[in-house]
Amino acid sequence: MRIAMLVRGYILAPRPADMIYAPIDLAVDLCKGLTKLGHTVDFFSPLGTKLDGVHVETLNLRPLVHNQAEFRELLGASEKANHYVPGLWDAYMANEMFARANRGEYDLLHFHHPEVALGLARTHPQVPVVYTVHDPIFDWYRELFELYQSPNQHYISISKNQRRDAPDLHYAATVYNGINIDHYPFTGDPEDYLLFAGRIAPEKGVSSDQPYPRHKIILTNTSSRSLAIKSFTLATLSATNCGAITRKPPHC
Repeated sequence: MRIAMLVRGYILAPRPADMIYAPIDLAVDLCKGLTKLGHTVDFFSPLGTKLDGVHVETLNLRPLVHNQAEFRELLGASEKANHYVPGLWDAYMANEMFARANRGEYDLLHFHHPEVALGLARTHPQVPVVYTVHDPIFDWYRELFELYQSPNQHYISISKNQRRDAPDLHYAATVYNGINIDHYPFTGDPEDYLLFAGRIAPEKGVSSDQPYPRHKIILTNTSSRSLAIKSFTLATLSATNCGAITRKPPHC
């Protein structure tokens, strides 16, 4: 299969070392995995992107950010936001992807931010499009999907629970986020605690300042097993909070 994939048209891949941007990490691993399986993958990303074994299409676009500080500045720049600069970078690449698909160069277009392609997909009904939905499907997000829905658009959820707020979308499958097993080797002798690793944010079900209204951390095993919550700062990716309800596990 010939596949074109896009995460962001203005952020390098792999992501800058001081940034957290999980969709880029997942897309990079996915591209490499699909290529190893014999598929042809073109990864659309700005100048400077280099992926081993994967063909990169830059369209000669420069990246708008090179680090977390520049990313924050871009998101907070009202003039650029008012003129849709980041979105237009994405749209430039998405337009080219659809143009090539119309010419028969791709069998499938894969986007990791659905909003980038919703309008184009609806006006190109002959082009198969798939979206991996990385975020919770808030009411306003579901409304956008429903507004632009068409038979050629398919959604990949990353959990069954994610579908709860939009059960009637045209789902292709649920594919849980994988991990690089070289980075997380298996051990047959685990320590006796549960681990939550991720952003401390309401949409993740954990918040330092307010509860997420539909989520609670529930330990069904009331024995001595503990829960460790490990969070990371956006700026450094270093562990800033690692504690347990009943005891602190080692190496946190």
